[in-house]
Amino acid sequence: MSYYSDFINGIKIIKGMVLMGLFLCLLPSCGTIMLPPLEVVSCSVENNTVFIEFSLPPDFSSLKNGLSVTEDGKKLEGNLSVLGNKAQFVPTYGIQENREYIIRIEAGTEDGRGHSLMETFEYTHSTRDNLTTLTVEIVVVQNSFPIQLEFSQAIDKESLEKGLRISPDFDYFLEYYNGNHCVRVIPKKQLENNQRYIVSLDSSVMDIHRNFLPKEVAKSFYYQMDLNPLELSFKVSQQEVEHGGTVPLAPDEWIYLEFTKDINLDQVSSFIFLEPVGHSTIASPLEIVRDYKGGRSLRLRPRWNSDENEAWGKSWRLVVQPGIEDTGGNALESEQEITLAYTLEKFRPPEFLGALMTNLDGQQDLRVVFSPSNPFSSMVLPPETYPSVQETFHSTVELNLFFKVSSEATGMDEFSLMEHTLLSAANDCCELTLKRLEGAGIEDTSLYEDFLLLKKELPEFNQELQVDSGNSGKIVTVKFQLELLNKNQRGLVTLELAPETSDSLGNKLGKTSICQVNKL
Repeated sequence: MSYYSDFINGIKIIKGMVLMGLFLCLLPSCGTIMLPPLEVVSCSVENNTVFIEFSLPPDFSSLKNGLSVTEDGKKLEGNLSVLGNKAQFVPTYGIQENREYIIRIEAGTEDGRGHSLMETFEYTHSTRDNLTTLTVEIVVVQNSFPIQLEFSQAIDKESLEKGLRISPDFDYFLEYYNGNHCVRVIPKKQLENNQRYIVSLDSSVMDIHRNFLPKEVAKSFYYQMDLNPLELSFKVSQQEVEHGGTVPLAPDEWIYLEFTKDINLDQVSSFIFLEPVGHSTIASPLEIVRDYKGGRSLRLRPRWNSDENEAWGKSWRLVVQPGIEDTGGNALESEQEITLAYTLEKFRPPEFLGALMTNLDGQQDLRVVFSPSNPFSSMVLPPETYPSVQETFHSTVELNLFFKVSSEATGMDEFSLMEHTLLSAANDCCELTLKRLEGAGIEDTSLYEDFLLLKKELPEFNQELQVDSGNSGKIVTVKFQLELLNKNQRGLVTLELAPETSDSLGNKLGKTSICQVNKL
């Protein structure tokens, strides 16, 4: 009996638990019934105070952390108090005119029992009564008050004095008139004539209603600007050269450009260039040196690519294009040019024409041509005169070098020739030793005529040189005495003159001259 009763009671207990579970499932959640959300009922700004009413009494600490009041974007400090469902915030410096205020309460702000604000609350309050865009016109009045500022609204003096900048700076005072809509900037002393000034107002400048400039405003002007046109003159060796004229000059000589007024010398290089006259040689870049003393002149010369010899005998047109401006803004109105002629005879560089090797006794069995324009002629040493034996058997021969030099030169420089003339033989085919220099400026062209004839007769030479005369230079002969030792070998004999080889005036070859002959 006892077992049966326990069984029945167990069924009743289980049934009761099932019914209780079904009942609980049908009830609303505890959060819905027990924890209603905190809400802001109203918000207003009156008498320098922010008033906020909540649906439930807010927690002071939570509200203090979640509340912010900003004035034109700047957070305000103040005193917060809470009484029941209502709160008050009094800014330290009160509510100002012509300001924008935002009252913000962050989501999550709670009352004392944990009820929280579900969404961030935001309220906007404005004390501005004239909302518009501030504009300004900067007017320059020559010979009077140089700068005049005309605003669309009465300007706030403090913001103007902080936001006004003038460059170059000078001392001034401000005169306000027309109800502070207009301001004159009056210098305390005379401004500099033809000086460029820049006046700028940054975006912090505002009117009395706190309307700001939307962006920085700037204007430049020249005070007492000179309207006379800019002019240019050329000088070489202190002598003025007329526009369109031709001036002969040395390769390293400076050309001076002199302007009638101060200019920006840093920008003139883009307006000046060279162009060839009657030839296709590429013009060299210009070396330009600015004259900072007065600001109105500069000097220039070509920067030759390799050596000054490339300039000699040629002319270039120096062109200055219009557009160069003086400090008053006046531009050079027309193109100016002169022709640079590098044709002065005293600067003619020496030219090595070639060489002829002969024996001293006048026999015709040795005539060897060395030519820089036609290399690899033949050198035949007759065995009866120049035996090929192992023992030493030197012969004395003569080497004649032919140069074209300035008509003002006396010849070639002896020390330069001794130092920079090299004669060598490859494959031990022979030995050639320069013994002495017998003459560096002989104007005897008879041997040079032999040199030309031999050159013409050789099949590998097909270009005949002509002997120049008059003011276009002269031919000089340089005589070296050598010792020649023949050997039973074939090889290459090389005659080389270094670029430093110079004439009596100091003009240099400027390039290496090499002549080679085949010793058979």
